[in-house]
Amino acid sequence: MGKFKEMAISEELPYWEFVGDPQPHVILTDGSLTAGLKIDLVDVECFDTLSTNHMTAQIRSLLNSLNDGSKVQLVLSIDSDFSELLNKHEKQLTEDAPETVKELSAKRVSQIREEIKTRILYRPTLYAFINLKQTENSPLSFFKKEEEFLKQSDEKYKSTLEELNQQLNSLKSSFDILGLETKNLELSDLIEITYRFLNPTRSTSVPHPDIFSPTGIQVESEALKGNP
Repeated sequence: MGKFKEMAISEELPYWEFVGDPQPHVILTDGSLTAGLKIDLVDVECFDTLSTNHMTAQIRSLLNSLNDGSKVQLVLSIDSDFSELLNKHEKQLTEDAPETVKELSAKRVSQIREEIKTRILYRPTLYAFINLKQTENSPLSFFKKEEEFLKQSDEKYKSTLEELNQQLNSLKSSFDILGLETKNLELSDLIEITYRFLNPTRSTSVPHPDIFSPTGIQVESEALKGNP
């Protein structure tokens, strides 16, 4: 029997690393960097023709202002997770509240939970991701070994990350002009969104696993434990 070789996750998935500082982003196995925004949606059903055309023109201008070499992906996520809001609502009900108020609150919460369970009540969320390749062409199209990745220029990485942050801020400003509130995705958001994308069914009942990136000191410490 052949010896089983444990494959690194970077060889199975297109994600090399999830980084939290200085700006949350994802390093992909082709060397490109990705960061994102969460965008609050607006109801356009009551827009008149002039308002609709104005927003369309602004969106077109936003897309035309993107830098060459960057890719923008818009992801619409629809879920029914209002548990945090419901829990907060239930905690606000005091013990000395009138019984009528308690009964009405209990019935309302029960009805909402049933609507969440049956997916009658849902909440759409829009995300915008910017993907930017390294500022200079790399001879490696895909990283297969950690040694190959570590040979890449640190200056090139920092330069690409700085440009990514500039484009992300520019995109954020453009959405603000449209009247859409945005916020930068945190490291936990990037991990959660990736986990839900890869595990659409499992993620509804099982939280994402913890991601641990050991430092050089930690690696050395673990090695000493195994070889004192």
